[in-house]
Amino acid sequence: MLAALVAVLGCMTGCTSTDGTVTVTSRSATAPSPDPSAPASNAPAPDVSAPRVPAPSLPEVVPGFVRLASGGPRRGSADLGRIVVGRGTTWVNIHCVADSGTRRLKVTVGEVAEFGVACGGSESGTYANRLDLSEGGTGRFRVEAPHDVRWTADVQGERTSRG
Repeated sequence: MLAALVAVLGCMTGCTSTDGTVTVTSRSATAPSPDPSAPASNAPAPDVSAPRVPAPSLPEVVPGFVRLASGGPRRGSADLGRIVVGRGTTWVNIHCVADSGTRRLKVTVGEVAEFGVACGGSESGTYANRLDLSEGGTGRFRVEAPHDVRWTADVQGERTSRG
């Protein structure tokens, strides 16, 4: 499947907007000749150096869990709001891709957890972090990321857990 995706992406050019969404347009093998009577365009030429990996999307909600907070797709750092996490199992999911190389994200879930994630540039990665909490906590859900990383994140708590 990855080979098919690479083959399809090899035939297309991707353009990423400032909000992290991806628009894909195809290019023909031979470009038409420019019309000498047409006015010149001041628009920059599109970057066709490498196909882009699709923007990350939010994961499915695990059966028996509810989404407590989420954000994305985004670039750079963001505070995703106040969160109350109950005792029991909590999932923190990060789906990210760097424009190039490997970049690090820092994820903070209130007083409950803080951890780092490495995001690569060749394909998007999904990281599911299971927290088994003996007591709940509160605080801000925050993702700190460089601007050249696209990501989505969510926190899912057990439907029956209470802090």
